[in-house]
Amino acid sequence: MMKKIITTLLAMSMVVGANAAMTVVIQDDAGGWQSYEDSTLTITPSTNLVWGVMDDGQTAAGMYTMGIVGPGSITSPTVLSSGVTAFLTDDTATASSYGVDNPYIAMELVQSVVGVLYTSTFHCEGEGDVTLYAFNDNFVVEDTQVIHQVPEPATLAILGIGGLLLRKRRSA
Repeated sequence: MMKKIITTLLAMSMVVGANAAMTVVIQDDAGGWQSYEDSTLTITPSTNLVWGVMDDGQTAAGMYTMGIVGPGSITSPTVLSSGVTAFLTDDTATASSYGVDNPYIAMELVQSVVGVLYTSTFHCEGEGDVTLYAFNDNFVVEDTQVIHQVPEPATLAILGIGGLLLRKRRSA
């Protein structure tokens, strides 16, 4: 009986270890860090978001790549934790192999750290979805964060007025 319990606990600890990973997080209005599951985050063009990658303290040391796909850009990272180096890299071939836009962030994790490893600013540059990615050195996606970009209210109002004018013009 005791052997079964120990075996079960060992198996469960391996599952927990296998799920250890980095998480893409976005800073909320209160200065906290959020992972918006189910893609619930929507912003308007010209918005800036501070984002980063959080480690749970169990991520393996190694090289990681963080990048975006979609209408926007990211800035050079600000490293927040010791044991981490991160920099904006301009390498079209490597970005293409990861399937992210260029430039992207390359990060080396010397040792696992609990907390946010670095921050960067994402600048929204148009309408459409943007995905922030975190990859490990085996090209495996560690985490993603989807941001929905919606038109600004003024743009929607102008489109609405234009539609009314077209409708009025057809009626005449």
